[in-house]
Amino acid sequence: MIKCYAKTLLLSWLLFLLVLLLPLFMGIAPDTSLARSAAEALVYGAVLAAILGTAQVIAARRAAGPGTAGDIYSVSQTRTFDSALPRERLFAAAEHYLSQAGRSRVTLRDPEGGRLETLTPLNLLTLGSRITVTLSDAGEGRCGIKINSRPLLPTLPADFGANLKIVRGIEAHLRAGGL
Repeated sequence: MIKCYAKTLLLSWLLFLLVLLLPLFMGIAPDTSLARSAAEALVYGAVLAAILGTAQVIAARRAAGPGTAGDIYSVSQTRTFDSALPRERLFAAAEHYLSQAGRSRVTLRDPEGGRLETLTPLNLLTLGSRITVTLSDAGEGRCGIKINSRPLLPTLPADFGANLKIVRGIEAHLRAGGL
């Protein structure tokens, strides 16, 4: 949660600082002070960080529901669990869910290696996500599943629970046996 606020503050401060110093760079207002512009940008950045950070916290809590295991506020989400279902069935179920329900475009399909990578379409909240499903042998006839969803834009400060919803949706689908 703090990471979201800090990232938003840093990015918005830099953006506002550049905007406030633009007249100085263009030679329009040579009396513009760097310290004054930095202070104003910090105030504007703090206000924007408070608004976006609070919206991220509320949306992530809403997306998490009653289960709040893990870092629900992070824009990059990972879930790991085991299943007794055959690896081929889990791979097919993950691919079907991502292409149909998730509206994702498959970028890497490796059934032998147990790796599936997809990209979600661009949207206003996340600017798209990269989803990776990795299947591995967990021993005793079980299959280990690792689901990772992260934004395409690494500096994105908030996704408002979008990647959490994606990961939880895939996890629920695979735990139900891909039905």
